[in-house]
Amino acid sequence: MRTVSYPGYLEHKAIHDDMRSRVKQLVDAFHLDPTKITGEVVDFLSDWLMNHIYEEDRAMAQFLLQSNFTRTETA
Repeated sequence: MRTVSYPGYLEHKAIHDDMRSRVKQLVDAFHLDPTKITGEVVDFLSDWLMNHIYEEDRAMAQFLLQSNFTRTETA
């Protein structure tokens, strides 16, 4: 995102930072009581897939397509 100057980089990064924090909370809760975490994990993953990937990542993909971004491989 930084390489192509994606204008939503800071917001997108903040969302990912929050996601990592939430995953840590879910892992910690799982270690305390594995039987109670299932619903929370399903809700979290559903929200992440439906909202973040469908909306945020699609917006970034559109930006990349419109900017004619081409990935260059280095050896």
